[in-house]
Amino acid sequence: MERKYEFTGETTEIDFQKLHRIVAVRDFGVVSAGDLGGWIKDENNLSHDGTAWVADEAAIYEDALVEDDAFAMGRVRVRGSAHVGGEAQLSENSCVEGDTYIRGKAQVYGCAHVHGSTLVEGKAKVLGYADIAQSAHIDGNALVSGNAEIRGNSHVTGTVKLHGDASVCGNALIRSDEDWITVTGFGSGGMCATFFHGSDDKIYVQYDGFYGTIDRFREKIKGTKYEGTFMPAIKAACIHFNSFSHDCENESEIIVEESDEFVSSFGKYRGLLLFEPIDINVNRENGTKYWMDKDMADYRFGYVMAVEKLKEEFKDSCVLEAVLTPHSYYGGNLRNPLNFRLRCVREDGIVRVYPM
Repeated sequence: MERKYEFTGETTEIDFQKLHRIVAVRDFGVVSAGDLGGWIKDENNLSHDGTAWVADEAAIYEDALVEDDAFAMGRVRVRGSAHVGGEAQLSENSCVEGDTYIRGKAQVYGCAHVHGSTLVEGKAKVLGYADIAQSAHIDGNALVSGNAEIRGNSHVTGTVKLHGDASVCGNALIRSDEDWITVTGFGSGGMCATFFHGSDDKIYVQYDGFYGTIDRFREKIKGTKYEGTFMPAIKAACIHFNSFSHDCENESEIIVEESDEFVSSFGKYRGLLLFEPIDINVNRENGTKYWMDKDMADYRFGYVMAVEKLKEEFKDSCVLEAVLTPHSYYGGNLRNPLNFRLRCVREDGIVRVYPM
């Protein structure tokens, strides 16, 4: 084994650990002889093999190891028994600890925190203030950002983008962006409820310490002051996941059936993160004007929630008017407000929605 770095003699203390600055003694990868590196406790923290390197003010200590062609830079902290290998990259203010394994071409940056016995691999990216814990597994081209939390035995894979205040746990299996939704704005603190698929193909809810199936959540809030607030969201989630078997078998009375016209007219807006009702005015002559704004949930929530309101006022049919403002569109690509009207016809308990 040919040595590729040595200690400079400069030391610092982090978390009551004495760490040593390193300097490269030969060229390898993007590193040249003489380049100053970051901090390690001893040579067990950074392999002399491969092109692995610790740069800037990054610190590797305790029993953590950076090996293969991995790279740690910025003010990264890697500690505990964490292993960083392959071509993984850690940067900025991210922290990796516990028995975590980061490998492949995975990237962890921002202020992300990866700990527990988690595995991040493939080309997955974890950034922002995301928190990955317990035995979670992130792979594929998945991107986890914002304040998202992933815990338990959750598996996030494919090209999923899990962001915002999303929180999944237990046996969550998130393989596409259709496998999860969040509804926010509950309570004075604007709390967020996350609905997601489990590996058993059931729909689960994570909200304010509660974790369980939609059925359990429905039972928990039944008869409480929260029932009126959460029931429309539960029903909308059932529609989103197209799951009226299993956990949503009791929701047949509010099925919203999208006509071919509707799908062809509004299909391109699937995946918009819209929602939060600003104002709902029910009028027997003019129908309901439903204003959607801010960066909340799926566009389908708009008419589902409106239909729920309309069920209280109308027995047969109604007209729903909606306005999407430019900043309602996730990514900001909708330059002008989009006005559309939907005709909601209720027959035999089924609400059919058509564009007008």
